[in-house]
Amino acid sequence: MKKRILIAIEPIMRGSRVHILMYFLSAVNPLYDKIYVVTREDYENRLLDELMKKYDIENVEYVRSVNIGNAWIKKLNCKEFKCVKSSVESIINNLRENEIADVIFMAIDDYFVPFLISSFTWSLKKISRCFFIRYRVYYATRSLKSKVKQALVFAGIFYLLFFKKMRMLNFDERIERKKNLLYNYTNKITTLPDPWDGEYDKVERTVARTRLNIKEDSFVIALIGRQNQRKGFPFILKNIHEILKVNNVVILISGKIENEYEEKLLLDIIKNYEKRIIYIPDYLSEQDIVYSYAAADVILLPYSFDFSFSSGVLARACAAGVPVIASSHGLVGERVKRYKIGLVFEYEDVKKLLECINKLINNKKLLEELQHNCSIYKQITSLTQFKSKVKNIFIDDKE
Repeated sequence: MKKRILIAIEPIMRGSRVHILMYFLSAVNPLYDKIYVVTREDYENRLLDELMKKYDIENVEYVRSVNIGNAWIKKLNCKEFKCVKSSVESIINNLRENEIADVIFMAIDDYFVPFLISSFTWSLKKISRCFFIRYRVYYATRSLKSKVKQALVFAGIFYLLFFKKMRMLNFDERIERKKNLLYNYTNKITTLPDPWDGEYDKVERTVARTRLNIKEDSFVIALIGRQNQRKGFPFILKNIHEILKVNNVVILISGKIENEYEEKLLLDIIKNYEKRIIYIPDYLSEQDIVYSYAAADVILLPYSFDFSFSSGVLARACAAGVPVIASSHGLVGERVKRYKIGLVFEYEDVKKLLECINKLINNKKLLEELQHNCSIYKQITSLTQFKSKVKNIFIDDKE
C-alpha cells in the first residue's frame, strides 16, 4: 500500500496565514502519512507553536525555502518564488516508489503571478492531485487598471483549472453568485467558510472589562490585530480626537502598530485621554485575545482600498457576538451587508463613521438585531464547518 504525502506551500507563515494553515492541516492530517510544509526561512513564531500543540498535528516537516526578511504580509516576486519552487521540486524528485503526493498552494494570492509564470515549465506529472487556495477572486473594478487586473485573475484561474487540471478552494463566496468565465467550472471550485476557533463565545463582557480595567458603562470600540495602512489605522489615528468626542467612548487597540511614528504619536495622544484609549501592543495568545473581543461593544474594520483579503477578525467578532463597523468596499464590506452583522461606511468618510458609532450607541434594538445576526454567522463559519468541508473534498477527490 502506498504512503500518502502532502506538500503544503505557505511561504508567508504569519498572522491569518498561520491560522488557515493549521485549521487546514488539522482537517487533513489523518489522511496523510507525512506532511511537508514549504515555507520561509524564519517561519517559527509563537502563534504557530501554540496552534501546533493545540491541534496535535503530527508527522509535519517544515522546509525552509525563501528569505523574505521581516515581512509580515507581502507579494512574492519571481526570484523569491523560484526558491519555493526549487524546494517543492526537491521533495517531489525524492519521493520513493511507495509514496504518492498531493500538493496544495496555500494563499496563492501572495504569489499568483510568479506561480503562473513558473507553471508553464513546471511539470506536476509525479503529483496525484494539485490544489490551490485563493482568499479573494473579485476585485473592486473602479478603474481601467483594476478591470484589467480582474480579467487577468479570471484568465489565470481558468488556465490553472482547465489546462493544469488543478482544483481551487477559495474564501470568496461571491464566485457562487456571479456568472463569469469560471461559472462553468464550479465543479472544480469549492468555497470554504472563513473559519474561527476558540473560546470567543465563552467569555462574559463584565469579566473581560474587569480584566482590562474598563468601566462597565463605557461604549468600547475595538481595533484588533496588527495595525497598519492596509487595515486603515492611519485614518483612525488622524480622526481619533473626533471619535473620542462621542460621549463615553473608549478605544481599545489590541495589536501592534507597525509604523513606529504612528505608534509614538498614539502614545503621546494617550497621555491626554487617560483611560479612554487602551493600547495592547504585546502578543496575545489564543486564550488571551478573546478578552479583547468580549470587552467590545463594536469592532472596527476601517480597511483601506489596499486591503485585499477576507478577515479573520470579522469571523471572531461574530463568534464573540460583537457587531462590526466596516469599510463598505470589498469582500469584508459585502459580508457585513449581506449577513447584516454590522454597519458600513465609505472608507475615509469620518462623518459616516461617526454616524455609525452614534447609531449603535443610541439604538439598542438595532444593536441587539446585529448581535443576533452575528450568532447565526458564527455557526456557518465555525472550524467544525470548515473541517467537514475540507475533509469531504480530499476524501471524495481521492476516491
